[in-house]
Amino acid sequence: SDNEKKNTEVKIKMGCKNSTEKSDHFESRPTPVTDSEYLYGLRNIEISNGEKLAYREVGSEKNPALVLVHGNMTSSASFDVVAPALARDYHLYAIDLRGFGNSSYNTKFMTIEDLAEDLDLFVEKLGIKKAHFLGWSTGGAVCMSFAARNPEKVNKLILAHSCGIKGFPTCKVDAEGNYTTERVQTYQEVVDHPITTVRMAAFESKDRDTLKDLWKQGCFTGKREVSDSRLNALADHALQQVCLAETLWALNQYNISNENNGFADGNGDIEKIECPVLLVTGDKDLLCGPNEAEAIQKALGENTELKVFENCGHSCFDDNNEEAVTLFRDYLSKKTEQTEEETTDAKKEEQEETTDKKNETTETPDKNEEEEEVVAETSDKKDEKEIKAEGETKRPEEETTSETKGKTDEKETTNAETEAKA
Repeated sequence: SDNEKKNTEVKIKMGCKNSTEKSDHFESRPTPVTDSEYLYGLRNIEISNGEKLAYREVGSEKNPALVLVHGNMTSSASFDVVAPALARDYHLYAIDLRGFGNSSYNTKFMTIEDLAEDLDLFVEKLGIKKAHFLGWSTGGAVCMSFAARNPEKVNKLILAHSCGIKGFPTCKVDAEGNYTTERVQTYQEVVDHPITTVRMAAFESKDRDTLKDLWKQGCFTGKREVSDSRLNALADHALQQVCLAETLWALNQYNISNENNGFADGNGDIEKIECPVLLVTGDKDLLCGPNEAEAIQKALGENTELKVFENCGHSCFDDNNEEAVTLFRDYLSKKTEQTEEETTDAKKEEQEETTDKKNETTETPDKNEEEEEVVAETSDKKDEKEIKAEGETKRPEEETTSETKGKTDEKETTNAETEAKA
């Protein structure tokens, strides 16, 4: 479609190092207020596959858990513009995915599912049995795979500017250097791709200006202009990434739909997502905009909500900060039909357990009753023994009487015979 071609052109443009085009929608934006407790409260935890994942934790443990999962060229620190506000109502855990931020990269990942497995090991290690999840961009794909494979661990899911269910393509370049709509088919093609090489050159030379331009062209396409301090911070977050090619390759393959995405058939995992889902994007998001969000909503069906912010690019956290925070809070606190059913089921199970315990108490004989039964059994056994003993005492007397009677009969017979002979 025309929209898809336009989006593809913009995504391709992000790989052009010398591009200086800017959006016409930029306005002045105040510098985000950061929270030192969040930014500097960095922790580390080793999961069972040997990776050491960095994460930030803030908020009361008495509040519901909310796990934040960042996107490509970012880290947990990139949530600093919304985390302090959300931490008032939620116990936040913001993870640095493998190869991002301050996390280790001992083993290369090649699929989004690898990162979803890391996320599962992360919440398991921290003892988080069930939580809300918020995924931004690539983090949305990670959260969808996690939710599909671990439905019992997800309360609600927020997908902010999420990658689509058919992934994010890295398109081939033809002989004349023009981009096509065909996806690359090998990892090496991604490594050698201009989109990768431009970023890798910026990473190696610590060229923040190029990275800042890429952020402005691809992410901040809304009505407000991002502050230079925010751009510098995001450039620093991007410079920590050591898995760019692997991330692009994983996104190129990603497909949880039931259709082919130009690289492979989908695995159908989208049908395994059971939790309520809020989809958030911007009308000027040129990377993961309304088209991708609507496709996710269509695939998920009921129990989903979609919010498209006006004049918003690839970060509602920046373009619509207060509105976004309010939306997240309201959605997570709102009772849906599913959460009401879960509460009802939990109460029902609790009542059944209480009833079972009462029945067990009723069925269990009283100690006094047990003692009475023992006494009764002992008495019965005693009576049986006495009867048996009396029987054995009487038997010899009966036998003696019989023998005496027998001898008397014999004597009478002999006498009778004698009298007859006489």
